[in-house]
Amino acid sequence: MDYNHINFNGYFQKGAPLKKFTLTTFLFVVTLFPIKCFAQLADTPWPMFRGNPLHTGVSAYNGSDVNTLKWKFKTNDNADKINSSPVIGTDGTIYIGCDDNALYAISPDGIKKWKYKTGGKVVSTAAIAADGTIYVGSDNNKVFALNPDGTEKWQYKADSKVQSSPVIGPDGTIYVGAYNGDLHAINPDGTRQWKFDTGSGSLFSSPALTPDGTIYIGSTGGKLTAITTSGTKLWGYNADGGFQSSPAVAPDGTIYIGSNDGYLTAITTSGTKLWKYDANATVTSSPSIGQDGTIYVGCANDKFLAINPDGTKKWDFKKGNRFDSSPVIAANGVIYVGCYDGKLYAINPEGTELWKYNANGKIFSSPAIGPDGTIYFGSKANLFAVGTSSQPAQKTLSIPALSGSPGETVDLTININDASGIKSGEITIAFDATILAAQDAQKTTLSSPFSLSSQIATGQITLSFSASSPLSGGSGALFTIPMTIASSAPEGTTTLTFTNTQLKDKDGNKLEVTTSNGSLSVAIEEGIVLSIPDVSGHAGETVNATVVMSDATGILSGDFTIAYDSSKVTAGDASVTDLTSSFSIVSIVNAGEIKISIASASPITSGSGALVSIPFTIYPEAGGSSPLYLTNATIYNQEYQEVTITTQDGTLSILPVCVKGDVDNDGMITSADAELVMQISVGLIEPDEYQICAGDVNGDGEINSLDAALITQCAAGDCTFTAGK
Repeated sequence: MDYNHINFNGYFQKGAPLKKFTLTTFLFVVTLFPIKCFAQLADTPWPMFRGNPLHTGVSAYNGSDVNTLKWKFKTNDNADKINSSPVIGTDGTIYIGCDDNALYAISPDGIKKWKYKTGGKVVSTAAIAADGTIYVGSDNNKVFALNPDGTEKWQYKADSKVQSSPVIGPDGTIYVGAYNGDLHAINPDGTRQWKFDTGSGSLFSSPALTPDGTIYIGSTGGKLTAITTSGTKLWGYNADGGFQSSPAVAPDGTIYIGSNDGYLTAITTSGTKLWKYDANATVTSSPSIGQDGTIYVGCANDKFLAINPDGTKKWDFKKGNRFDSSPVIAANGVIYVGCYDGKLYAINPEGTELWKYNANGKIFSSPAIGPDGTIYFGSKANLFAVGTSSQPAQKTLSIPALSGSPGETVDLTININDASGIKSGEITIAFDATILAAQDAQKTTLSSPFSLSSQIATGQITLSFSASSPLSGGSGALFTIPMTIASSAPEGTTTLTFTNTQLKDKDGNKLEVTTSNGSLSVAIEEGIVLSIPDVSGHAGETVNATVVMSDATGILSGDFTIAYDSSKVTAGDASVTDLTSSFSIVSIVNAGEIKISIASASPITSGSGALVSIPFTIYPEAGGSSPLYLTNATIYNQEYQEVTITTQDGTLSILPVCVKGDVDNDGMITSADAELVMQISVGLIEPDEYQICAGDVNGDGEINSLDAALITQCAAGDCTFTAGK
């Protein structure tokens, strides 16, 4: 919910070093995160409050560079205001709540599709699931699940007003706060999974959810709470003022949130304060995080702020009235935010005004950007669509690059940038008939209103389609065509070409279309692979290298020769493994190579994995690495025939000797070593090889808070690990 306007009286894997903050990393997190990591959240231009579960407020699209009104939709003559923020569905439908006790579904051209009465004000902002289900809270103490056609799926009783906005987890769980301070976890079928009492005021803030399963939510009692997706409290951060703002989580895990005592606060993943910026006014606006890490937030005075990641002011934008709306950041960095003066502002990344639109009513809701750049927002009882001219956008049809192996069937997708206004059409695609065979085309969610037929001829397929009314909008896959790769297809790339594209509107007029052809890469899969996986160890240690077979079914015997660097390591006699436990084995070690022979009376019935294991002892003063070459490998099957294989060599890496726990390498194990491990754990320091070795005291392959705790105990005289290499 965008409850930032109300004036009350009163991610990342833990323990894993984070990579350097880059634009590429940021764009991955804020645009792909919901798709890749949150498969149950709809893949739409703006599926939930703040755009994604991290609440970064960043759009994948550029917003309009002009302030032209496309349309205005009035919800109800008796309605006072819209506090909810708009979200956008797969087909371009805009969903927004109103204080007339209803959730509205509006088409991209401003026409009401349906209205659902909840029985209480809808301040909560909806969240859209991958299956199209719309979840939203209401002042009648309930959370509603609605089908895309506006019919009810279920109701969930929360025992208190729900003005917080829901977030959808990767398993479909819905997390949402309630007025009485409870955070609810609701199953996709509407049953309660768990309820957590934050114990500190009311929850108007909306929960942010990270990929590692941490939920952050603020309360009016001044507590930011971190909770696991199983409902267990991790920590609580106490502020001097209440939180009505919703938290935003940066790619490095830092949590930013505004408070009623006039501060924007940066908090670490362990719940400690990183910094506080004094805004000199209540901050109920939810912050957004720009591509360069800049934090943007509005204040209850006349300032909209841009704050650097270190907590210093970058610039402020003054308009003589309060900013309680939460900003959205376009892909090109332009910021869009509403103001109490009734205007929606477009602000350049350097803090200058690009344009403004006067809605003649206070703006509390957070804007959303459609794929064509339209800015949607609520003011008073109206939903506004502001953007470029309403002339139909040029349609672009494209085919992505595909890949597959001979005999495999792959799905060719025909993608479109904007499906609005299409009522009928015909598309023909040409392909190499010696490589591909087409099957009948299939409709997608976007093209479900169409009737569709396919005409398949040698080397081409033609799709003819029509609907009773034009499509309302949306982008993505329009149709899919299963394509079977010939079993005799050679390795290489073949083209997939549009030869005819006719799209027509409701009056039968042709729409302007551009095309982008695709390709199919045919890759012939490798046969049986014999390999030596990489292995590592410290100087003076003995480690085991293995010879692994991708498919050992029917193997009766084999001969291998492995070469290595005799100046750094020496080999011992090889031994059989679980896979070859019934085999006899003989090995001969010479300087720089080991010869191995295995044989059995009966073949391996099935399986894959290590055939033999070879111990390699690393010389005490050795460093660097030793290649492990399969210079000779012959395998025979149960028919006494030689098996065709490919081989892959490996490397034995020699790790530096370290003293476990002495991370700063000063000859002592102290609390400073534990502090260094914690800084590595949250990504503040990129560890070198020595620090990786010394910091992983429990040997689980990770450097995290558990290692820090063990080092702290050791510094106090209670070592539970061996303080050596």
